[in-house]
Amino acid sequence: NMKGVVITMLNDDTIFTSLNYIDGDNGLKTGYLVSLTESNIKVKLFSKKQIKHFKAKPAKTSYDNDKPAEFKSINDIYFVSINNAYARELPKNKKGIAKLFPNNSKDILNFIKKNKIKTSREADLINLINYINSI
Repeated sequence: NMKGVVITMLNDDTIFTSLNYIDGDNGLKTGYLVSLTESNIKVKLFSKKQIKHFKAKPAKTSYDNDKPAEFKSINDIYFVSINNAYARELPKNKKGIAKLFPNNSKDILNFIKKNKIKTSREADLINLINYINSI
């Protein structure tokens, strides 16, 4: 049982939180997500770190070099938890994010436009979630 377990990395103060989240393909899962916002607010933002293993590739010709097997970080997936509900994947488009908060969708879209928020940048998403918590 992993519920409520929090792991803090000492070298960079990254906080991994154990929680239930809804994975679009596989349904409900439990795992460790990086907490990007404070833990005592209404809307919380999390990121799921992804690392992919690439197999070794031999050289195709004598002019090429062999490529060793390696692990590489790929794009993070962002999750949002509203009122301590299951975390769900944050939509990648601005209108999808605004639909999560129907009472304040116009304010959110105006904030996104005014501040030129890009939904692919972590710092912009943190600013957006902090704004949503303030309204």
